[in-house]
Amino acid sequence: MANRSRSILLKGQYQKHRSLVLPLVTTLHPSTTVLTNLAKKSLQEATNVDPTLQFIIPKTSLVVAYTRLPNLQFLLCRNDQNSLAAIPQTSNNHGYINTGCSCLVCKASVFGKYVRSPAMPGFAVRIPATVTCRSGPAIIYHIVCDSKKPECTFAHYVGMASSSDENVFPMHARWSNHKSQSKKRKNFCKLVNHLITFHRGEDPQSFMKITILQSAATVEEALALETYWARRLFAFRPTGLNVREEDKSFVP
Repeated sequence: MANRSRSILLKGQYQKHRSLVLPLVTTLHPSTTVLTNLAKKSLQEATNVDPTLQFIIPKTSLVVAYTRLPNLQFLLCRNDQNSLAAIPQTSNNHGYINTGCSCLVCKASVFGKYVRSPAMPGFAVRIPATVTCRSGPAIIYHIVCDSKKPECTFAHYVGMASSSDENVFPMHARWSNHKSQSKKRKNFCKLVNHLITFHRGEDPQSFMKITILQSAATVEEALALETYWARRLFAFRPTGLNVREEDKSFVP
């Protein structure tokens, strides 16, 4: 360095940096790929309303990025591995468990440690604790229409059930109510409305699949968890049957 002049050594620090043009980036969930075309369509509609946007945000600048889920390499080789040491280990004994019961709820159930939503292909959500068809006094459940009809692609519903009688299990009573209401054409929720509209005369027992997600101690807690699970499984319309404001006046 003694043989090099000071101007040569500092020359690199004053080089003009090339200006970068950043594109408009929309980050989406990897399972909701349908939003890719929606983002492009929304940009096109905005350009039709205000033509100047095509110069501010050209079509070629729209980039749709997907949030990558953490894999094993990320968990083992990340720089802040010590932060994971403080996370308490969870029990492997979780999920919707088959106890060998031969009730109608179990015959229509999908058991396992994870729940899958038609709105999120290839993605599973962990069931936090152990639940069975006899859990209670309040429970949150997920029902999927598995009839393979085109209008049933996103036909899935998150609901809650409760019972003040120790001898009556919430899911047993609610499943019976859903089938009875569809048969009598009593439209108390969007799930029953779907059965009445697209499956008139059919037995829901043969194509509806049940997964109990979580139990709650009170009805108030169950109502809050119902909204939480409906959002997490994308069960609100148009990717599900749930609606924001639903008639809950009928409580069995």
